[in-house]
Amino acid sequence: MILDLGTQPLANSFITADAVDEPEPRYPLELCRCTACGHVQLSLTVPAEVMGGRLPEPRVLGIAKNELTEQRLSTEKARRVLGWAPRVKLRDGLRETVVWYRAYLDEQR
Repeated sequence: MILDLGTQPLANSFITADAVDEPEPRYPLELCRCTACGHVQLSLTVPAEVMGGRLPEPRVLGIAKNELTEQRLSTEKARRVLGWAPRVKLRDGLRETVVWYRAYLDEQR
């Protein structure tokens, strides 16, 4: 953990005058950094139902003038310049990703 701001009420949680003296739900606000990759994120995600409902559905409008209709990616430059090599086989990585998303989305229901 690199920053601990203690427990905080939800941002933008407006309280009615008759509820001012009642305790507000509070959640930890901690910023963490992965020592392996340097990724920084909050330690806790407040459940969507606590925030006021479900996660929003993505809206795909299809109106961008320069929107890509097809994309092909290659790791060749990363291999050549950085000496990079994958640590997980594609099939295993996809399987782990699907398992993670299913568990995550089940928690959100």
